[in-house]
Amino acid sequence: MKNISLLILSVLLIVLSLVSCTDKNIEDMLSGQESRNEDISDKQVYTVKTYKAYNILTTRCMVEYPTILKITSKAELDEHIATAASFIDNSTGESRNELEKCKEFMEVVNQYDNEYFENNILVLVLVKSGSGSLKFRFTDLLDSGKIYIEEEYSTFEMPLQFSIMAYYHIVIEVPKNHPTVKANTDFTLEIYRVLIQY
Repeated sequence: MKNISLLILSVLLIVLSLVSCTDKNIEDMLSGQESRNEDISDKQVYTVKTYKAYNILTTRCMVEYPTILKITSKAELDEHIATAASFIDNSTGESRNELEKCKEFMEVVNQYDNEYFENNILVLVLVKSGSGSLKFRFTDLLDSGKIYIEEEYSTFEMPLQFSIMAYYHIVIEVPKNHPTVKANTDFTLEIYRVLIQY
């Protein structure tokens, strides 16, 4: 009986010593984890910003392609819509606005009112397709003001009689607190090509 009591006491002491060691290790680990979190929070962490953008097939405008336009008010947006693709019809002599005929474009730009422009601007990137181009797509805007546009292209050559130029408006919503807007500097453009194989 005495031996059994000693055995039970020994086992209890071993268990208690293991638990106390484990608690200490857990405390050490937690305090170490907290200090690591403090170290991380002290450093600059890169965060990816997202911008809402529309990639819209439109019509030829009277600009030198590619071009970037900063639209800072509803009045500027209305002016662009009214004049960018306004042509005189040679047969009738009347002015016609081809941009207003682009339904998707008009649906997008009609959502921007004076209230939107209180805290935001629009950046319009106008690009046109070259030989083999399929479509354009906005991918990124850096704090430096560099805009990245992806151009999908194919090595499949269309017969000359079927090759048609395509013109795009890429409409990007940018807050007025963006560093390029705050510094009143120009946005820049980088178009990179991505091969689509069939």
